Amino acid sequence: MTIRYYILPIVRTAGGMRTAKYFAYPKGGLSGIQCPWTMKDYGDIDQAIICADILDADHTALVANADVLAAPVNIDGTMTAGAVSAAQTFLETYNIPAGWINTGDTYRAVLRTITAFFLYMQRVTLFLGHGITLPGNWANLQMSQVPADIRNAMTQAAASFGYDYSWVTGTTTVRQVLKGMADAWGNQPIMFGLAAL
Repeated sequence: MTIRYYILPIVRTAGGMRTAKYFAYPKGGLSGIQCPWTMKDYGDIDQAIICADILDADHTALVANADVLAAPVNIDGTMTAGAVSAAQTFLETYNIPAGWINTGDTYRAVLRTITAFFLYMQRVTLFLGHGITLPGNWANLQMSQVPADIRNAMTQAAASFGYDYSWVTGTTTVRQVLKGMADAWGNQPIMFGLAAL
């Protein structure tokens, strides 16, 4: 088995649980790939980054799905122009800002930034206290276009991490806020239980 990282959808069970699509979740009555795995969700948004200790055959079956993006085993390798283009197209489809990804970035650095987006949005969801319903292409919204309760939760989330939020104005886009919050994460390890980014 091999440790690998994936970005893929979250599914909601009949009981209201949220879990990784394609992976077994016996507690929720879902069948799928059986292996050790852990996830970080995009707050209340149904996307996640998964760290899995997975068999090669299961990996091959998983990446055949169009809604799955996989990093190579060596996440310390640098991204080619083709890999950057594929990642940007995939991520932007799911409102995960990706214009900042460049050739020469390591997969680890990209995974860390995306995971930091997700960790920030988890905290936003915590402060918001309810689900988030956003329009398509919401990452391009200016903050003045974001509902006030979500704006307030975004401010509170930044403060709870101790991040500077003073640079955010009404014309700052959501994608700029997410990238700023990810950059503020710095070099802190991101623990997945099975591995660390």
